Amino acid sequence: MIVDIVYSDNMVLQRNTHNYITGQCLDNEDVSIYFQGTRYRSQSKNNTWEICLDHLKEGGPYQLLIESHECQIIWEHIYVGDVFLAAGQSNMEYRLKDSYLGDEYIHSQELNNIYFFQVPRVEYREKGQSYPRFEKPHWKEANPTTSGNLSAVAYHFVRTIRQYTDIPIGIVECNKGGTSASCWIPNKELEKNIYLKELYIDQYFQDIQDQSDEDENRKIDEFKQSLQLYMQKVQSYKNNHPDHSMSEIKKAVGHTPWPGPKGKKDFGRPGGLYETMFSVIKTYSFASVLWYQGEEDVKYAEYYDILLTLLIHKWRSDLRNNHLPFFCVQLPNYNDEKYDKWPILREKQALVSEKVKDVHLIVSIDCGEEFNIHPIHKEVIGQRLGNSVLLHYYNDSIQGDAPKITSIEYIDSKLYIKYNQNLYYKGENIQEFEIQNHLVRKYVYPELKDDTLIFNIDQDCTQLLYAYKNYPIVNLYGINEIPIAPFRITINKNV
Repeated sequence: MIVDIVYSDNMVLQRNTHNYITGQCLDNEDVSIYFQGTRYRSQSKNNTWEICLDHLKEGGPYQLLIESHECQIIWEHIYVGDVFLAAGQSNMEYRLKDSYLGDEYIHSQELNNIYFFQVPRVEYREKGQSYPRFEKPHWKEANPTTSGNLSAVAYHFVRTIRQYTDIPIGIVECNKGGTSASCWIPNKELEKNIYLKELYIDQYFQDIQDQSDEDENRKIDEFKQSLQLYMQKVQSYKNNHPDHSMSEIKKAVGHTPWPGPKGKKDFGRPGGLYETMFSVIKTYSFASVLWYQGEEDVKYAEYYDILLTLLIHKWRSDLRNNHLPFFCVQLPNYNDEKYDKWPILREKQALVSEKVKDVHLIVSIDCGEEFNIHPIHKEVIGQRLGNSVLLHYYNDSIQGDAPKITSIEYIDSKLYIKYNQNLYYKGENIQEFEIQNHLVRKYVYPELKDDTLIFNIDQDCTQLLYAYKNYPIVNLYGINEIPIAPFRITINKNV
């Protein structure tokens, strides 16, 4: 009997929902699971079996026994609590030991009842073999020895919610750097939308329709060489300028060569990581999804709301929970020299949080570095994720979200934008806003009265923009220490 790789000793099962254990064995084989004093039974069909564990009591450690005619499997130290899926691309993957805090901080922290599982980052499969090859993964207890390899964002998230609850917490990491959201959605779903089909499917595969395996291998070798030369250049600069930040290094030596060559082995191919990574955990049950992604989709920012909405609906369907909450990190500020579309993508992220139920936006516009797409400070984003989960999932009274606009009124050449909490300026400078029509763009500075911004607006102005740049400098915050989100507002003078 074989059990899917996501299950092992030390795992955390989700409370208050269905938990599915799946595997393979001989056909028509009786399979039983004994857990928390209950026996669950099933019979395999087409050499696969699935058993649903329900009404599980939070706590642990417990023992879980799987039994069939051919064998017996025993897992130890099984817990029941809340499990969070930490998904996305490189800024979610970014490890704690590589962040600003370093090893001294990691070894000084007390952790309790926190466990994690990292989905192997398989890029492609060939002749039944996964590449790169990996050892069978296992759930691990988070402690000063192991937590350095955890997602830094997920680590700070779980430490934040730990202040609220002492139940077992599980983190499942399913993330990989440099990935479009289209990598995490099956092609047959992408093809249902005419825009996504053209941008992500047709353009990709048309470019490689005549490419041989030899051509792809040659391009991969050339890319690896260019990447190696670049890393040598970065290291040389670091040696000569040890006090410079990564943002300063990137500005001096340029950005990492990207993307790699397209092809069958490219992990960036549409639908690829859905098959090689997400499929590993799509029978698991979760409390919420923590989603930090979007950098790779900036070039098609205008369609990101369609793409992200499709991913949310598909994942909820696969995970058998149509109300599974998604907590989405809005992209921070970054001076992208290639694409001037970061504000559009942030706008689309906000739109999804407004239109799709149980999607919550984590504002991080003040958390970036100008020339480093991987900011090394992950504490604030993790804490804001945690506070938002405390508010929306645990129903705590904490003010866990960014200030929200509650009303917009235009009265006697003045525009009044009211928020749900008082605002303040962090620092001495008054925040600049941009107003424009089809000919004129200029900056204005509002009057701030408690929870309301008041603007003097010319008759011909049609739009008001805030932080609508790749790399804006912001200093207008709510009383809960979260900045107001970037926006672009059409001024309606008829209301």
